[in-house]
Amino acid sequence: MEFQTPITNLSEAKKYFQAMGCSSFHMAREYPDRYEEYQALNVSKDFESEWTIDVISTKLHELGGKDGKNDKLWWIHSQIADLILGWKNKFEKHLGPLLEATKSIESHLSQRDKLLVAESIVGRQDLKYRPGLIFRSLDCGHKDLARGFAVVARQFVATPFIAKELEERRQRLLANLQQTEASCAIHC
Repeated sequence: MEFQTPITNLSEAKKYFQAMGCSSFHMAREYPDRYEEYQALNVSKDFESEWTIDVISTKLHELGGKDGKNDKLWWIHSQIADLILGWKNKFEKHLGPLLEATKSIESHLSQRDKLLVAESIVGRQDLKYRPGLIFRSLDCGHKDLARGFAVVARQFVATPFIAKELEERRQRLLANLQQTEASCAIHC
């Protein structure tokens, strides 16, 4: 989506915000002139939160409905996870629906795509930063969801890869998952 025309009202600001992944970083990086216009509108955090909820809900629907986009399910999942993880404890009510949607897409994912989803669940950063959906669930007081995400991540990477590079990623993920489970006291 191109943003050639100036942003002059909340409707245009919403489209811009959502198209940029609900991220001020992406807004400023991709279209700095539009970002200045966006900032000039003094959009409240409440509006940004509401707009982000709209995106999460739409993406959860896409994930649950599968809409024939099997090759993009991992990407939709990653976008939802990034939105939930990007706002400190703001969207915890979406963790349960995301867990259920994650379970429902397993049979529609390739082995590689399962690894990508499992990486979103466990996190791609050093564990000292408490990345991923398992830690977020636990930090929001939902140990049952943390355990559920851990179980799903383990299921998604149960099968070894033939390709060395992907198998090495799977092994790193399993090691991080084991450390995460121990840190969260959620042995699965």
